[in-house]
Amino acid sequence: MVLRIALVSEHIKWAWQGGPEPRLVSAETLGAVCDFVEQYSKPMALRVFGDAALPPVERNAATLARYIIQHRGALAIGSAYTLACVAGVHADRGDFNASHAALAHARALVADHPNHPIAYSVRNWEVIILAWQQRWEDVLEGVDSTVELVHRLRALLPLAIARAVGGYARWRLEPNPQAVAEAIEAVRWMENHHVHFYTPLYYGWLVEMAVDAGRIEEARRWAVIVLRRARTGERIGEAVVWRALARSALQQGDHLRAWRRLARGEASAQRRQSTREAALNLLLKAQLLRDDMRLGESVQLQATALEQMAAMGVATHLNGRGVV
Repeated sequence: MVLRIALVSEHIKWAWQGGPEPRLVSAETLGAVCDFVEQYSKPMALRVFGDAALPPVERNAATLARYIIQHRGALAIGSAYTLACVAGVHADRGDFNASHAALAHARALVADHPNHPIAYSVRNWEVIILAWQQRWEDVLEGVDSTVELVHRLRALLPLAIARAVGGYARWRLEPNPQAVAEAIEAVRWMENHHVHFYTPLYYGWLVEMAVDAGRIEEARRWAVIVLRRARTGERIGEAVVWRALARSALQQGDHLRAWRRLARGEASAQRRQSTREAALNLLLKAQLLRDDMRLGESVQLQATALEQMAAMGVATHLNGRGVV
């Protein structure tokens, strides 16, 4: 696996930087890939299948950063990518303080290489994490700066990711067809170029937007993509889809189906140990209780969910769907 990733990395570097086609895998690339596999791929694979908990050194991103610096004596590109991914794990689990600490270290590691592909990965993780915090204006600021940079360098994949996140953020601020179209165009570009890395996250957002726009057939098509990937163990985006489908059922007056779909979203959050998704599930549960005229339970559960989100640093907003 290390050799395959190293070979792909060399060709990615070649695609970005140009020059003669690589004939050998450099020692620098091989070392970075070994770090990536040992510090990220193996632990992530174990966690995906529920066979391991985070090791103590990964529970605090600052501790991990100090460990890398002390033992390597250099600021490595591979370590920056590892830290950005660890930041994503912390954010998904609701520890945004640790998440932003990890991002700060990752940015420091790539500060001297702003045009390196890993630097774009760090930026992309940053806007995704801000989106998970529902800090939409900050998301758009980060997206706009990324788009301006990658336009000059013709870096198409980071541009597509930025537009997908940006479209979703614009829609969350003010639902409109242009925002949906922007996100759809970006995700279709990824689809047409066979990009699969973390794409269930973006498809999940498309499902959410399509349901709210009444585009149910499109929502179902995109939901199938996410749920198929979830069956293989890649569950990011799964809870988003089940919540959106639960709201769709609620709109059609099918309360029983809405409750069943929410239960699947709760199971997904539990499998991934995602405190953030669990709090969002509680908000939807409060809405279902309200529609079932169980008003006292609904108010109490909504207050609990909002308290949990505030403790995590997730912003809440009022829109046509209630508090989100």
